[in-house]
Amino acid sequence: MRSKAYRAAASEANISNRIATQVRLIREAAGLTQSQLARKLGTGQSAIARLEDAEYGKHSIGLLNRLADAFDVALWMEFVSFSTLIKRTSHTGPAELTPLPYEKEFDSDTGEPFYDMPLSMDGSTLDSRHYVTAVSGNTVLGWSAGSTVDSIVIKGQRK
Repeated sequence: MRSKAYRAAASEANISNRIATQVRLIREAAGLTQSQLARKLGTGQSAIARLEDAEYGKHSIGLLNRLADAFDVALWMEFVSFSTLIKRTSHTGPAELTPLPYEKEFDSDTGEPFYDMPLSMDGSTLDSRHYVTAVSGNTVLGWSAGSTVDSIVIKGQRK
């Protein structure tokens, strides 16, 4: 990882490999062929084949967003340090790379998660009744199930 060129190539390969693997895993989990997925997205089978090809590097954010929408999952992209990249790519099995659709994680009527979800990135916690995360300083953002408000800002000491 000392060479900048190596880091750039490793980062690019990670993106292509991860997208190709995830598209295939999500498609297979849904029981769809490439042609069926292509029809669902309003594109051709060859576009899906390209997405599932780790050598293809010209991914369209628009197509990736349509894919995320079709499977009711989130598309998440960010710039990270190389140490973060290494940490996040150390567990790349099918279970880690196949996201669950919304309806398998959240109650469609209440929006409550079916199980407690520790959100370790920022120390926040999501359980079946509350979500709380620090926004900045002593400001806390949270919501409670049954509330008609999506978020409530509570100012006070973090506990």
